[in-house]
Amino acid sequence: MTASSFSSAVIGSATGAKERIGYKKELRSFLLTSSYKKPKGLHRVDEYLSLLQFYTGRKTNIATVRLQHHFQKEDYVVVNINSEASSRRLTVNKAAEQINRLRKNISNRIILIGAPKEKAFVDEVYNKLDGHNNIENRAGSTSLVSLIELLASARAVLTTDSGPAHLANALGTHTVVLFGAGNESNTAPYNIDYRTIIRLNKLSCEPCQKNVCVRYKIPQCLQQLDVGMIVSKLKDQL
Repeated sequence: MTASSFSSAVIGSATGAKERIGYKKELRSFLLTSSYKKPKGLHRVDEYLSLLQFYTGRKTNIATVRLQHHFQKEDYVVVNINSEASSRRLTVNKAAEQINRLRKNISNRIILIGAPKEKAFVDEVYNKLDGHNNIENRAGSTSLVSLIELLASARAVLTTDSGPAHLANALGTHTVVLFGAGNESNTAPYNIDYRTIIRLNKLSCEPCQKNVCVRYKIPQCLQQLDVGMIVSKLKDQL
């Protein structure tokens, strides 16, 4: 089973697998042994379930995307300001503004996270904050195992559209997700009971699928988000 891109079909074909199934897209059908028309308006998880249903002819059950764990909740909030794509990542100034406002409105400890390659960016934001009282910067210092424990034990997570958003949601931690580029109907964290989606929804270019904003130097879909409203949404989950 391959994703919707041409490159994934090439990789699938290169494995020599006898059965290669996927959706018809980007002229890739010749690389697949079975290809189907892609349904519209489905979440990515449901797209793959539908693909299995097409191939097997059997109805699939409603998916549950949930990771079981034994961690207990602690009194802190995790904040992730990072993303692989600049069109999904807060700027330094916007991130600092958001964290400063959050610090003024909640008593919970705030923990910043980020991968090793994101550490310099998070450090820059951290150093720009009004103060560091009860704010901890763990960017670049967590393994996958410790990140899972951190997200699972948090009261809530405030994050951009990124890997940690999906991981926190799957762990059952309520996740407030800031969407810039990307279509939340297709790629938002799957469990609706543990998520709050925030989008500006005022620009004609929303939502786009670009990794770099091609219309504005700074992605205005994130830059114009109301930090007070975001804090209010997060406080609803605490």
